[in-house]
Amino acid sequence: MTIIIRDAAEEEIPAIFEVRTSVRENHLSVEQMAKLGITNETIRQALRKEPCIWV
Repeated sequence: MTIIIRDAAEEEIPAIFEVRTSVRENHLSVEQMAKLGITNETIRQALRKEPCIWV
């Protein structure tokens, strides 16, 4: 089995949020993340600035 770790692409942001909101430990909803300033747009801006999420 080969494992490849790479920088996330902007089009993967919805899937990243899906994974993040599906965890049981340290769970945050989309609404809770938005209150913290974590939105699709802020993640998109962060990815454009520098690699910061890996898949």
